[in-house]
Amino acid sequence: MKTLNVEGYIVRNDDKWMYDLFGVSSITPNDLRNFLTDANGDEIELRIDCFGGDVWVASDMYSDLRDYKGKSTSNTIGLSASASTVLMLGCDKVIASPTAQFMMHNVQTGTQGDYRDMEQAATFLKNANETVVNAYEIKTGMDRSKLAGIMDSTTWMTAQQAKSHGFIDEISLKEGESLSDLQISAVMSMSSRAYAVASIDTMKMHEYAMKFKGDPEKPAELLNENRGESEPVSDKPKEEPEKPDLSAQTAGFNKLKLKLLGGF
Repeated sequence: MKTLNVEGYIVRNDDKWMYDLFGVSSITPNDLRNFLTDANGDEIELRIDCFGGDVWVASDMYSDLRDYKGKSTSNTIGLSASASTVLMLGCDKVIASPTAQFMMHNVQTGTQGDYRDMEQAATFLKNANETVVNAYEIKTGMDRSKLAGIMDSTTWMTAQQAKSHGFIDEISLKEGESLSDLQISAVMSMSSRAYAVASIDTMKMHEYAMKFKGDPEKPAELLNENRGESEPVSDKPKEEPEKPDLSAQTAGFNKLKLKLLGGF
């Protein structure tokens, strides 16, 4: 069995460099496609600990998983939240650790403009919610209005609750282990600390990242780049170039990273 870790955030291919720059874990459609190509029909497992991310990207990856010819399993070992709950349902079998949690909420966006723009944004979000409900309905068989209510309430579920609602097929227990059923649905505010770490402002991330992307003297480790540039061959002793003092720049980068990640 081949295994892929789905950690951090679900992001667009073109945005991954920013997450790498700030040391934030992420996964893209290209990451998944490369994994599936390498798996070449073998049995696969996705080990999920993911805050969510771009709902369209999650839909893209959900579709790729559904099209995969081999047997697939998603295993939530930590958190599956937001768009991640769509991605995980693309697999043939959906399981979870006894300590896993799941969070489902309405699709979110940011917009500005007059009342017409706001009304259009509301319509867009409602339609986007319906596409998420499609994935949930196919898996659970639940009534769409009930699924919409789960999203409206920003619902957090334990492994037992997710199983009782049909979002997962089984809880990964060792032989002889058992868990009691839980009837109470946990509902928390999106502002709770448990989810605050996931609230990265992607616009700010882009703004901060662009401060370094165009800087020719940025420390190579900031982007983890290997430019692969070669020097002319010479018999003369090689002189070590004077290294620039990048301490101020590195301090500035760390300050931006702290502002972006909110101290986490």
